[in-house]
Amino acid sequence: MECGGLRTLICPTLANLTELNPDFLDDGDGENAAANAVPMRRRWGSGQTSSAIYGPFWDIAERISPREPTRTDNLEPRNTGASRRPKITPESGVPYETQTSEYITGHGGRDLNAVNPNAGYFTLEDEQNCLSAVIVNSGTPANDQSAEHLPELANMAMLLQFMQTGRADGTTQTDPYETRFRPRVVPERIFGQHSVFRQSWRSWDLAAPPGMHPNPDLSAERDFWDLVGSLVHPEFMVNLQQFLNAFKSCILRGIAAISEARWTRNHWDDTSEASGFDRALEALSELRNYPAVFSYLNHPDVHRPFYKPSQRDQSFF
Repeated sequence: MECGGLRTLICPTLANLTELNPDFLDDGDGENAAANAVPMRRRWGSGQTSSAIYGPFWDIAERISPREPTRTDNLEPRNTGASRRPKITPESGVPYETQTSEYITGHGGRDLNAVNPNAGYFTLEDEQNCLSAVIVNSGTPANDQSAEHLPELANMAMLLQFMQTGRADGTTQTDPYETRFRPRVVPERIFGQHSVFRQSWRSWDLAAPPGMHPNPDLSAERDFWDLVGSLVHPEFMVNLQQFLNAFKSCILRGIAAISEARWTRNHWDDTSEASGFDRALEALSELRNYPAVFSYLNHPDVHRPFYKPSQRDQSFF
């Protein structure tokens, strides 16, 4: 809109930002996961893979889960998100694989809402208001809604490694980081490949009161991953607009969601009369997503399922 040489600030929608940054959708678990299941998919001609955003633990070729077998209840088969296999390198230096849990996703968020009515459809209240970072959970089912692991699966894998080594293999494959202190690590007999953490509760926690472990034939490791969000515990997941989900993943992983390379590639330093205003709106819209992510994390319907599994995890450790 233009009046007397002045133009109104109307920011691009999240869908438009997605078109501008398609690498943010290289998650492998959304509505169109099967169509995107190209192993080690290249993006922007850079040779980067999904590990550039989601960390070095993930191999995108392992992320796509097939639909469930044919059901007998006349309901449409439900999409499930893939079980992933992050590699943990303990103190011995011999890596082993852990396995995350499958979870419910698909049909624009409807599948998760069918089993968790509190999952909502989180998005910006007004995407085109450049000055508003307000998040609401009253969006509508759409292909750009994805089931969301609140703590981030990669972060939980890093936690397992940190507890065993005092180090976490950091935000990217080329930029690992270590903590500034060397904590006392948990022995491998407790958290390692052949540890009690990976054995059934029944086999070692003989003093547990009745009912403490809902399924004593499962391991602490399986409970650990289920409580992040799974087919068993869909109450710990919500639906979040995909672009915000990827943005949030970058923030929690310590990765620059708006890097200098992204800024340059999208020409956000363009100050020309012909296109500078539009590029500025795009940049402003992306910058607005930083406070929007924290608005989302502080939303009561997100905060509750975030801290409850964390409290249970403390009982493991």
